[in-house]
Amino acid sequence: MLRGVRSALREAWGDNKRFMVTRDVTIKAIVRLGTDVAAAWGKQIEPGEDSSDLLAKRFAPLEAIAGEFRRDGFYERFPARGQAERVEKIRRRLARELGIARGEAEKAE
Repeated sequence: MLRGVRSALREAWGDNKRFMVTRDVTIKAIVRLGTDVAAAWGKQIEPGEDSSDLLAKRFAPLEAIAGEFRRDGFYERFPARGQAERVEKIRRRLARELGIARGEAEKAE
């Protein structure tokens, strides 16, 4: 899953001091998003080259919002009282961009 997100967020991913994508708060949100994604897409994805291509295509819409994870103004774009609330806001934003609402994901289970 992380490879798919990495391919979508390209330059924002990694040790890039201008972006907050690989900081703990965003990584936690991405990992939690994984359960929503699995429930919404409803099938097991086996590791391998084919799965990397599939995940890259599925996460491609995230490329459009990579700019929201710039370091400048990040905490204003995702205001929260604490880290847990910020993680949830980021997870919801990513899910919305992928067309996955939490309620839809729970129905798919």
